[in-house]
Amino acid sequence: MNAIQREKFDATLLTKPFLQELVTRLLVIGGDLVVCWNEDECTTEGFVLTLLGVGRVTNGKTARLRFKGMEPCHCHENAIRLMRKHPGRYQRELGYALSGGTWVPHSWVWDIKESSIVETTCERKAYFGMTMRLSRSEKS
Repeated sequence: MNAIQREKFDATLLTKPFLQELVTRLLVIGGDLVVCWNEDECTTEGFVLTLLGVGRVTNGKTARLRFKGMEPCHCHENAIRLMRKHPGRYQRELGYALSGGTWVPHSWVWDIKESSIVETTCERKAYFGMTMRLSRSEKS
């Protein structure tokens, strides 16, 4: 962790102490850094507490890569797009993915038919997340 990351990490845990349990859980799985300072759905208290209760770990080696027609660095939008296009086949998963040694907030798709992850951005070592329903605004 570099000095800037350390500063952001420490400041985030001071204002959001509920993230400490998530950080500990993720680092036990692997990696050496959790990006938890972004202000998004993955760092809200309600989401984190639910994730800690029902989140699942999945090995990234089982993921199928699907990049065609997907936008790099737009995992949330890609997952929503696939779920809209094939609502009976795909469900959106939200949580954290391990890339290299870093856990990052991430969305991916669960293929119900194949019982496997569909990754739309880049290879990941592991996933920790839960199934999310599309909100009304995401459905349209």
